[in-house]
Amino acid sequence: MAPQVAPSTGTPPFVPPSADADEWSCTVCGLYTGQRSLDLVYHVASSTYKTPLKVTVCAHCSALAYWFGSQMIDPAGKTGPPPNPDMPDGSREDYEEASSILHLSPRGACALLRLAVQKLCVELGEQGENLNTDIGRLVKKGLSPEIQQARYPPGRRQQRGPSRRDGPEGRQGDRACSVRHP
Repeated sequence: MAPQVAPSTGTPPFVPPSADADEWSCTVCGLYTGQRSLDLVYHVASSTYKTPLKVTVCAHCSALAYWFGSQMIDPAGKTGPPPNPDMPDGSREDYEEASSILHLSPRGACALLRLAVQKLCVELGEQGENLNTDIGRLVKKGLSPEIQQARYPPGRRQQRGPSRRDGPEGRQGDRACSVRHP
């Protein structure tokens, strides 16, 4: 079943690659399309043995993806949606690097995404010294408050006051980072 079309852009949302799915967003061309799956086998004498290796082929661009079990091993990375075409180059580079390392280091990817957002805030006229302050100012200028709350994992919204983890000085900055990985 095809994903729902996003009303704002008219394009389907990014569907991450999956070894078990017949359709997902290609990591090379970026299109949501069918993926043909081929199991790799080997023959010894008159016997055929199935391996845990598999190849998928994009129906649009014929790009190959190699899998070991349920883990894509090549092309590595690019597990997130492509960046918005309007994204500034500095933020785009950090975003694409985060997408390429997500499967190797979710925390590293989170740090790069935070840096990309911080650079984007500077592009939008903020100082870039404190991400929380910059986003707060952008909300006052008209940015949707939903965007401000999106930085917290589901079920956890901004806490008021210091938490038990904080020292006597109070909050030590935003420690929340939510990364979804298939």
